[in-house]
Amino acid sequence: MASASGGNSEEDRLYREAHRAHFVERNPARALAAWDAYLRAQKSGRFATEATYNRALTLLRLGRTAEARRALEPFAQGRFGSYRQQEARKLLDAL
Repeated sequence: MASASGGNSEEDRLYREAHRAHFVERNPARALAAWDAYLRAQKSGRFATEATYNRALTLLRLGRTAEARRALEPFAQGRFGSYRQQEARKLLDAL
């Protein structure tokens, strides 16, 4: 994600904000809002798949299990190829 952390585009800025809220600040409410903002603006952005997965993790942290399950199922079913497929399956099994 080096390009996301150093880029100056609007996409990079939105991604950095979401990433910071999620992984640095560990603020799930702020992270969810930021992932949603990124995905609204960048539906097909280069980080959209990762943002979608991170959004699912944020829903889990917020205790929004049903929404998290719906967000993880496409990953577990391979709709994003093998990206995070095993991790999503494990998370779903644990729910």
